[in-house]
Amino acid sequence: MAPLPVFLIHYDAPHWVRSAAKSILASDIEVDLTVISNSGPVTVPGARVMVTDRNVGYAGGGNIAFREWLSGSEPFVLVGSHDLHVEPDALRLLRVAMEANETVGIAGPLMPDAPGGQAGDGTVTWLSGQGAMYRRECIEEIGGFDERFGSYTEDREIGERASSRFGWSLVRVDDAHAHGLGSAIGDEWAVRRRFWPGTVGLERKLRGDRAGLQAIADHTMYLRSAVRHMTVSLIRRRPDWRYHARHIAERARTLPACVHFYFRFRASTEWNALAPEPAGRRIVRWRRPAHNFRRGLRRREGSGLGSGS
Repeated sequence: MAPLPVFLIHYDAPHWVRSAAKSILASDIEVDLTVISNSGPVTVPGARVMVTDRNVGYAGGGNIAFREWLSGSEPFVLVGSHDLHVEPDALRLLRVAMEANETVGIAGPLMPDAPGGQAGDGTVTWLSGQGAMYRRECIEEIGGFDERFGSYTEDREIGERASSRFGWSLVRVDDAHAHGLGSAIGDEWAVRRRFWPGTVGLERKLRGDRAGLQAIADHTMYLRSAVRHMTVSLIRRRPDWRYHARHIAERARTLPACVHFYFRFRASTEWNALAPEPAGRRIVRWRRPAHNFRRGLRRREGSGLGSGS
């Protein structure tokens, strides 16, 4: 059986990605590991490294991974973040689950600290981008990540699009265990500043104009709620007023971005993410450590790949 293609999307966390790579390379199945770095060159033993000429976000890096994978013939691919750590049997169990059911388009491991969507009937509506396995036919049909979301909402969007619009099943394989290390940004408020506007865009794109407006209304409702909580804390001289003050500042700061994301998306708009790469979105380096130089460097016409370094 051919090695399983695995891609890790890296940004400014070299120690994390090297630790994640070591975990993945210890799997009980053969893997072909590639790191797509959005933050310049990085050395990862046992993996080839593709370096983008700018930070294209998780979604952009994921689509680079999809393009590279779709140029081959392997039926499945695993795309994850630079902090993905898996148990030795996790990737094998994910592949077995997808081979057993041709309606499954995306499968993910059990990740206790990772987000994910659970419907009332117990089915999974989306899986965390920290690590998920994708079926070739699914990605060819739905078109990959919507790069307008960048990071922190793109996994929810692709999962809900695959399931609600195209009818693919999503499964979480509870026997396959994995975990992450967190966000390289390190600031929970920075993550929220990306997540809140993305939620507005997602609601409008997948559920219509009214849902998008409701998401903006919810954002302002939470802002008003934070003002009330801070007022109570100040009156009662509780120390948590500082947290509520920060919440107010961040909600107010991101409100214009929420409105921008509403007008950025329209209901049912499509995003041809896997169209030929535009100029400026090319890969400028592709290298594999010499001790793992099995396949050599391949030049692809029109791909913008260099000869490595």
